[in-house]
Amino acid sequence: MILMINKLVILLLAFKLTLSEEDEASKLPVMLTSNHPKANDYLCTSVPLPETEQYLVGYEPSVTPGMVHHMLLYGCAEPYSDRTAWDCKNMGGTCKAESGKILYAWANNAEGLQLPEGVGYRVGQDAGIRHLVVQLHFGNPNRSSDTSGLTVSLTKTRPQYSAGVYLIIGSSSIRQGESTFDISGACRYDNTQAITPFAYRVHAHSRCTQITGFSRQHDESTWEVIGNRSPQDPQAFYPVISNTTIHKEDYVAARCIYNTSEDKHVVNIGSDTTDEMCNFYIMYYTTNDGKTIANDICGIGYSNNFYGVQLPAISEVALPLPDDPTHSPAPHPPQTENSTDGDTSSITVHTLKNLQLAHDWALNGKAGKEAKPLLSVPLGQVTAVDVCREGDLYVFHRGNRIWDESSFDMNDRFLQKDDGPIAIPTILHLSSTGGLLGKYGANKFYLPHGLTVDSEGNIWLTDVAMHQVFKFGAQRLLDGKPELTLGVAFEPGNDLSHFCKPAAVAVETSGNFYVADGYCNRRVIKFSKFGGILQVFKSAVDGKQMFVPHSLALINSDSALLVADRENSRIITLATSNMSVLSVRYLSHPVYAVAAPKDTRDTPLMYAVFEATQSRGVNGSTIYFNGTEEEWGPQGGFAKAHDVSASGDGSAVYVAEIGPN
Repeated sequence: MILMINKLVILLLAFKLTLSEEDEASKLPVMLTSNHPKANDYLCTSVPLPETEQYLVGYEPSVTPGMVHHMLLYGCAEPYSDRTAWDCKNMGGTCKAESGKILYAWANNAEGLQLPEGVGYRVGQDAGIRHLVVQLHFGNPNRSSDTSGLTVSLTKTRPQYSAGVYLIIGSSSIRQGESTFDISGACRYDNTQAITPFAYRVHAHSRCTQITGFSRQHDESTWEVIGNRSPQDPQAFYPVISNTTIHKEDYVAARCIYNTSEDKHVVNIGSDTTDEMCNFYIMYYTTNDGKTIANDICGIGYSNNFYGVQLPAISEVALPLPDDPTHSPAPHPPQTENSTDGDTSSITVHTLKNLQLAHDWALNGKAGKEAKPLLSVPLGQVTAVDVCREGDLYVFHRGNRIWDESSFDMNDRFLQKDDGPIAIPTILHLSSTGGLLGKYGANKFYLPHGLTVDSEGNIWLTDVAMHQVFKFGAQRLLDGKPELTLGVAFEPGNDLSHFCKPAAVAVETSGNFYVADGYCNRRVIKFSKFGGILQVFKSAVDGKQMFVPHSLALINSDSALLVADRENSRIITLATSNMSVLSVRYLSHPVYAVAAPKDTRDTPLMYAVFEATQSRGVNGSTIYFNGTEEEWGPQGGFAKAHDVSASGDGSAVYVAEIGPN
């Protein structure tokens, strides 16, 4: 069973279509011809399909920016009208005699979709789908005519699995003047044919902040999250968060959360942009026996509607998932960082030319005579360093607090909460030559760990005692008020609303970001820029679960993510598009941190720092992707290297140590 699950994960996350030369997919445009759309018009157009059996395997939207609010593709036996284009809101519908089958949906500047290899949507005469109809909702047209629509890819080769779309609709009045108000829709799945979701899409209008889809086995009480996303993100189909199969008598549900604080009247569910919607689309596959499910819409007015559903409690950040039965970590002793009795820390700077030592800045003035104190700032364990785009750097430290065996109990709860936060500033802003430009974070943090500066200058921090991740705008460091907070303070957990000692953050230029979570949960979570969950990676790699994913770095124009899997002594490279494993590099010692030059689009190398041992005097490396490796470090090696960062142009590498020099 586990082998089958792993095989399906690979299949469902590989959003690529591979065709042989003999089976190259044909292209069929479904485009609206020139018209004169007005605001909130719903216009439809249709094209006939070939008489022979075909399979849809790809969708490529072509939409005029600013014109179309959303677009739906239907499969019909006969279109409602034989006109070139018609008003499908006020003058009828999309298909004659039946509602039609939804084959694809698009909104909010989403990209196209290629179905996974071996999956296709059966169309043609025998399938009862002889025409494709595209429905376009025009939001605020800015020109007199338009030719928006999409192009579909068709193949004659019968795939192993048949695709389909199942829609869950929430319908209820939405109360005005509320910062958080939710509605839901739920159904008992009443088709005999089981379906396996592989992608999902959400749709609503401007007030909706989050839509989550759920499934629940009929004989279980726990809901699983299929997908969770803000409809303010591009409304494309995204890979599901959890892998499950929905059987007859199981339950499906969706919940939508709205912010109506600026509304003076009740908001209705409706088709206009001034109304709201609550739609959760499930794209699924099923065994290809030539059948399609009969009931593919869930909502009020449909026979399968289910009332009285009790969904998990709302979290505006994310919603909790049940424990993964394939990955339930055994109880473990509290993780520490093997602290030494010394309390001195430093930042070491290496120039890129063969990475020779350029500076050794001791942060409390107690290092050897070759080290340079930083304005006699009284600092403790330096846990993180990162470089901003101007070339300055930020440093995160723990003051007089250390992480040792007495810091946490066996349940990963911090034991020194009553001592209060660290009183002195824990964040330093330094020039590239070591000058102190600013200090922040007093009376805010309990046990600092990770620090990342993104391309916009925002500062991301993790606190392992608080089990939280924080995002600060550079100007908000002064008032200590984060723009985004994830996790529950001092409450460890392994669902999607909690972290357990989160270690690090990496941020794409798009604003999407990743959290290494970390010491307990052995997972990497991808978030949208608004804080919604996109994907979770916690799969075994080469038969081993990650053991303290400790550091993250993005490379190759944000297309790949490096993960320092510390205790497994390896660096895992993940594709950011679907969190699949691209490569694994095994090393001889535990790897604490990994970094790459931020301004290099096609990075040929990465930097890593390792655990210090008697057999390894030098514990920094430049690792080239062609397989070569160069070691570097100060004479005698680092005492306790904990983080590494490279300047934007790659001219310098900074290493933070939490131990004595």
